[in-house]
Parts: sequence; C-alpha cells; structure tokens
Amino acid sequence: MINFIDDVQWIYKQTDIRERPFFWRFRFIARACASYLNVAAWWELVRSNIAPLYRSCSLDFFQQPLRPFYCRAYTTSQRAKLLVDTYLFLAKELENSVYESLLNGESKLLAKVQGKNNAYDVILRVDKYFSREGVLVLHFMHGNEKIKSLAFSIKDVDGSKVCCVGCIQFGLRSADLAREIAADLYSAHPRYVLFYVLKKFCRLHGIDRIEGVAAENHIWKSVVYKHKKKIIGTDYDNLWMSWGGERLANGNFELPVDLEFKSIEAYKQKKRNLLLKKRKMLEEIQLSLD
Repeated sequence: MINFIDDVQWIYKQTDIRERPFFWRFRFIARACASYLNVAAWWELVRSNIAPLYRSCSLDFFQQPLRPFYCRAYTTSQRAKLLVDTYLFLAKELENSVYESLLNGESKLLAKVQGKNNAYDVILRVDKYFSREGVLVLHFMHGNEKIKSLAFSIKDVDGSKVCCVGCIQFGLRSADLAREIAADLYSAHPRYVLFYVLKKFCRLHGIDRIEGVAAENHIWKSVVYKHKKKIIGTDYDNLWMSWGGERLANGNFELPVDLEFKSIEAYKQKKRNLLLKKRKMLEEIQLSLD
C-alpha cells in the first residue's frame, strides 16, 4: 500500500493530473488501485527508465494498461506485460541516442523505397495518436504526407519475441493517392510495403513471430469505446488471410515472418515482368535507423 501511495504521489508531481476534473482524477486512482499489482512493474519501468528521457511523459502514458490496448480481450496484466516487454526490447536492441529520440516523439528514418519515378520513406516513431494500438508506428511517407501507418508492439513469450500488429491505417488522403502510389511501386500496395519492412525489422532483431489483431479483437470494438462509434476502415481478417495468416486460439492471426515469395511459375505469363520488378524493389530495401 505504501508503494502505491508513493507511486501516485510521484505521478501527481510529474504529470498534469492536478489540472484534470475531480471525477477524472478519482476514476484514475480507482482504476489504478484496483489493478496496482498488475501495473506496478509498468509504473516502475516508466519511473526508472522512460520518464527521465521522455520530456512529454503524460498521465495518459502511465494509465495505458488501465484501458484497452492492442487487443480488446487482453487483461490489465497482459497489457502491462506487453508494454514492459516492448520498452525493454527497445532499450536492449537500439542505441541509446535512437531510443531517447523515439521516446521524445522524434521520427527516425528506417528505410527508403524507390519506385518507378519517386522515392518514399518509411519512418519509425512512438506516436501518441496510435497509443491504443501499439507502442511503435511505421509511417509510409510521400514527401511530408502520411500514406499508411502500421502500429505494433513486441512481447516476450517464453524467451521468444512476438511482434503484435494492432492496426494498419490510411494516412491523410484516402484510397485515390494510395492507388497512384501503388502504380508507381509496380502494383505493390503501400500497406504491403509497410508489412514487408516490418518483416525485415523482425528478422533483423530476432523476432520469431508476427501476430495480427483480428477484427473482433480490435480495441475500437471494446465496450469502453462504444460511445465513440469509430469506423474500422480495414477488413483485418481478410487482409491477414491474404498475406498467409492463420487463425490462432485467441482469435488473432499468426502471420508469416519469412521473406520468401511464391514461385514465379504460379502467376500468369503477362504478369511476371511486373512481378519481378516489384520483388526486386522490395529486396533492395535496406533498414537503417538514422
């Protein structure tokens, strides 16, 4: 109980909770008290390793495990563990300067993609806009415009790393621009390019599996957010199955992490030339956090 009081007092000093309405503060403390044993490890990680580097560490950041995160079926303890595992992964795998930059909301260039006529960037960041779907976000950029975004986190399961994809979203402009860019990318849809970059990221950092959230498990299907009436624009189940996903017992999908392509012989003759150009473009993508 003493540790809980110390933690809440520290959060009061470090965040804007005192400026929130009384009911909001009461709700936060009630939730935190009910789940303290589950969120204690998360709060300790934030206090000792994240908050000193994170200039805009807000109350929302501390209460992430107290609301739906990644999968609506996850319990508070599962959400807290996923968050802890992700930040421990980042601290271990990335250079200190890169880790600190990400925590402070800076974007890091992860890959460049060269199309027929244009070059595109894939950037990595910790994006507050996607704080419910994942810790890390890949943005597919056309100049300064986001075309697609993919949010994910990393969990540890018995020593094996699993990448948990919480969403793939459109950017500021909808499908028309995406189709134009797909034509420039030899018919590769920007969301598949993002997924391919994610698979390369997983292979580079020893991540063994990729799990995609099912439509019914998406956090916006949670009762907590029912009043928001959010429209999920992606048909996740069909998307994952089209990429070779298989349904898991928890309802989500196991996605292939390998970078192998189907045999060229499986496609019609007239499509093979374009397909070879698309594969060459994807294979030439190199990852580097600058």
